[in-house]
Amino acid sequence: MENYQQSPLWCKAFNEARDGFDKQRTMLASAFMDFRDRVSMLVAQIHKDMPSLTVHDITHIDALWWTASEIAGPDYCLNPAEAFVLGGAFLLHDSAHCIAAYPGGMDEIMALPEWEMYCSVLGYNSSVLIKGTDQFQQVLFEVLRSLHPKQARVLARQSWSVSNGKEKIYLLPQDDLRRAYAEVIGEIAESHWHSHHQLEHLHQKKIMPPAYLGPAPWTIDVLKLALLLRTADAAHIDSQRAPRFLQALVNPTGVSLAHWNFQTKLNSPKRDPDIIRAELCYSGSSFPIDEQDAWWLAYDTAKMVDKELRMADRLLVEFHRPRFAVKSVANSHSPENFARNVATEGWHPVDTSIKITNINDMVERFGGEKLYGQHPSSALRELIQNSVDSIRACRSLGGLGEDEGELEIGLEDSPQGQWLHVTDTGVGMSRYVLTEVLLDFGKSLWRSADLQSEWKDLLSKKFEAVGKFGIGFFSIFMLGEHIKITTRRFEPKESESAQWLLEFSNGTHQRPTLRPPLEHEKMKRHGTRVSVLLFDGKLQELCAKKPPSRRVEITFPEVCAQLAPALDINLFVRIPGETRHKIVTANDWTKIDNLDLLHRIAPSEFVNADLSKGGPWKSMTDIENTSGKVVGRATVSYPSYATNVSGIGVYNGIFAGFIPGLVGIVNVRPQDDLARQSAIPSLSTLELKKWANHQSSILSSLNKGSISIKDSVMLAVYGAEHDPLTLGTLGGNPCTYEELQQYCLNSDILILHEGTITHDDDDEVLFRDFYSFFERDDKVLEVDMSGGVFWINKLEQNGPDRDTCSVLNAVQHLLSQAWGGFDVDEDTQALIGEVLGANIYRDCNIYTRTK
Repeated sequence: MENYQQSPLWCKAFNEARDGFDKQRTMLASAFMDFRDRVSMLVAQIHKDMPSLTVHDITHIDALWWTASEIAGPDYCLNPAEAFVLGGAFLLHDSAHCIAAYPGGMDEIMALPEWEMYCSVLGYNSSVLIKGTDQFQQVLFEVLRSLHPKQARVLARQSWSVSNGKEKIYLLPQDDLRRAYAEVIGEIAESHWHSHHQLEHLHQKKIMPPAYLGPAPWTIDVLKLALLLRTADAAHIDSQRAPRFLQALVNPTGVSLAHWNFQTKLNSPKRDPDIIRAELCYSGSSFPIDEQDAWWLAYDTAKMVDKELRMADRLLVEFHRPRFAVKSVANSHSPENFARNVATEGWHPVDTSIKITNINDMVERFGGEKLYGQHPSSALRELIQNSVDSIRACRSLGGLGEDEGELEIGLEDSPQGQWLHVTDTGVGMSRYVLTEVLLDFGKSLWRSADLQSEWKDLLSKKFEAVGKFGIGFFSIFMLGEHIKITTRRFEPKESESAQWLLEFSNGTHQRPTLRPPLEHEKMKRHGTRVSVLLFDGKLQELCAKKPPSRRVEITFPEVCAQLAPALDINLFVRIPGETRHKIVTANDWTKIDNLDLLHRIAPSEFVNADLSKGGPWKSMTDIENTSGKVVGRATVSYPSYATNVSGIGVYNGIFAGFIPGLVGIVNVRPQDDLARQSAIPSLSTLELKKWANHQSSILSSLNKGSISIKDSVMLAVYGAEHDPLTLGTLGGNPCTYEELQQYCLNSDILILHEGTITHDDDDEVLFRDFYSFFERDDKVLEVDMSGGVFWINKLEQNGPDRDTCSVLNAVQHLLSQAWGGFDVDEDTQALIGEVLGANIYRDCNIYTRTK
């Protein structure tokens, strides 16, 4: 690369102009060279600490003068003070990619919270990491990379001590210039890592010349310098940054290898000589088929540079600044065109990546009913889930105490119709998250790279979001098309409005509007409020019954409580004409009355429960894990009040699906079922067995020593001991384990029929006569074997063998003990009774004592 002092931007700023200020020019140029000499020693350390990076030494920094000159154009004017500050930002923007950028060295870096954070993220114990190991270098790489923009901001003002601390050395040696410009140099250097909209505030920032340079009228325009730095840094991709011989010495792997491979083949970018085209052109040697990944990375990088140039041009136009000569990257609009100058060899770069042509249509098809089902409560649940994640994130960040934060769901009557508001006191959203992440279908902030720039401290916290698919927000369009999202970020970003409002006036058919909220729309505390103008009849549909049900509809507060029955956050409901009401108190699900809990999880089934009669609320008991923590409250599922909606699973307190075979509530594993129709309890079979044995004791006590056949079937499936169970009906009468033992001691045969014996069309008796006069044989045991539930096989299998967990196995085990052994004829026609003298036969298993 040619000497940076020959670049057009340098020459235009520092060549003698004979305007009376050449002395100041020379002084600034000389000071910059001193600045550069010291930074060159600093950045020489980057390769030692981060060898897999492409070149970040002084050659890259010097090359930015040329790349910026190509972008700005030959007539772009920088005054000497602007050139000095821009050059300083060039020097510092990547200089903190090394240990030496921290005066305290490795000890300072390891004392930073980011060190512990990345150790946690990567799964390493910081106290046992050994310097020089791959694990240590991996943590160091992540810490330096994440902190380099922040550290770049302070480098020009930072000192290093020598001579036992008696002397301080600065990168920018001249005291007057350091006092005048170090802060703005650092601000511009850091800004190269910011999102585009964060640069907008810089348009108001102008730095007047210090007295030190007087009377030179050299005002610094911070915005244009920041845009020159970020576009030049993005655009500088060429073989100088990835020398082939250095690559052989470094031998990078993985993603780093792809970056080396594509950059080593590219020539320095040049401005198209046709000024009308206003394009930056890339060229290079061809990429054979075994380097197609590197070619695609080159193409993607060119598109990234194109985006940077277009965004910079928009900001320059918007804030009335001189535009750069380059406004886009030539041929970056398609792979085929890009290959004209960056050629492929033996293959054709056709973009066959998966595309979404009509995002609106996709959201309508898969963001609502097709994905979540037709009931609108699914959309409300997703909104609750997003709010809960936000509140828990705020707790993890220290913005709320462990018992603080609240969620309010409200209805509001208006001339337009009825509004639904879901308001939380969570972390809120920045403008970037509100517009770039929330609206990116399929992108979840909690599981994206954006989390580091938004809330990097969460990476090291034990924070587990419920939402992970990034599509839950779009379910709101099931409820209405006029939507407002108002948000106030906990710890607002620097120079960004504290609050934003994003408004959809016509669903996904029209682009939303971003604006500051009006005075009456503002939030008093940090958090987010999602508001939707409900479709006509949608509230009634929301409160309609879910079959099977004993009621026509449930109330709106009941709907809300049912969706979040076990929250560790206070949940309030506000209804027009009524005072705000707390419907869920944080963690109260382990303490409230059994019937109150059942009414919360299945209000349609338990609203008119008769306390004087028996019901599942009498036999519900805690389900505990091996650590003694309560993870559920339930009973077996066959009492008369049970339906397929009476047993539910919750994840982080939110409804996660139905659990057949239980009446009550149990924590479940994280799930992939977006429609929340099924879930797997967070239990082991050993924990399930312990609870089942307790249930046996409770049910036996409540029923004077007798457990119903239906309950016994489920308890057997759950692994309960066989002795207390009622195994079926023998000769038409309920038969306990003990009673069957007594029978077997006095008999050599047992006929086992699966299920209750009913009339069959082949029977030579009338239907009415069968049920009026059927007499069962005393040797026939009718056993209910319908209690299998799919989720048990997906639990941690540390309890009894699953093959032993059934009434049938209990019977066979009993026969082995009572008879010492038996023979069995399966599915054999057996005489099982008579009706008015007519024999009745059924396929049965016939057990006989071994002779």
